[in-house]
Amino acid sequence: MVDILIEKLDSLALHCRRAVEEMSDLRVIEIGVDKTDEQTEEFPITVTIAFRRKNDESGGQFVLAFKDFNEASFLSESIGRRMLGTMVSEVRDDIEGILSEFLNVLAGRIISQWDREGLVLKIGIPEIRKKHRISLGSQRDHLLRMIVRAEAEGIPEAVDSVLHLHVLTRRSLALEGKKVLIVDDSTVMRSVISAALKKEGATVSEAGSGEEGYRLYRSFRPDICIMDINLPGMDGFSTIDRIRDKSPESRFIILSSSSKKEEIIKARLLKVNGYMVKPPNLEELIDRIAEAVKGSD
Repeated sequence: MVDILIEKLDSLALHCRRAVEEMSDLRVIEIGVDKTDEQTEEFPITVTIAFRRKNDESGGQFVLAFKDFNEASFLSESIGRRMLGTMVSEVRDDIEGILSEFLNVLAGRIISQWDREGLVLKIGIPEIRKKHRISLGSQRDHLLRMIVRAEAEGIPEAVDSVLHLHVLTRRSLALEGKKVLIVDDSTVMRSVISAALKKEGATVSEAGSGEEGYRLYRSFRPDICIMDINLPGMDGFSTIDRIRDKSPESRFIILSSSSKKEEIIKARLLKVNGYMVKPPNLEELIDRIAEAVKGSD
């Protein structure tokens, strides 16, 4: 989803400029937009509006953030001077309400424009947060950061970074609600794969042998099984055959330390859902699992 938003940065910047200049007495000097890999950033006050994409339920947040309360107060009072005239004292008592309405209007304009361009999102209501740590939870989280510099009418010096508008996107978890059984005699391999799958929302169970894998399959009832071939005792192919006797609809992705021709042929005959050589590319493994279990609910 972040790639789609990057394509829409120009409209994002345009709507931000218009909202600032139409709703406040500030003149925008510069808007800088970048994609950051910074993992954590803390702001003393933010206004947040969540959004979700309707067709795949990926989503994220619009976050209006300030480096200190003076910046928040500065923008709020600027909006008050434009919207309420001389009634600035009333604005000071409702900084949070003014900023919430500002982001609500800005997000509404952005969403309406993107809706006309085919990106259909639904948004929540503004939420004020104090000491908000904006964090990227995984490699599938992305953050677009817009920094706005502006000046007030009659004030000659520019006020640097009046507001930060972050667009945090978070794709839906690829394996949320799915159960995966990993059968491998390597504790290291099981641990690495298990950690990756759990980050994508999967419930994982592990077995270190074919016999243990067969027993766990009967009780755990996974959506898919990641099966090593070279196992102590009953090998991976024999374990698949035994499981298929009881559960013919079972799904498997085979992991092998080699890519022997006879193994590949046997895997095809078993009609498994994938065959990968160790160590597997974890993102590719996740994609293959997600494709294999699609519609398994």
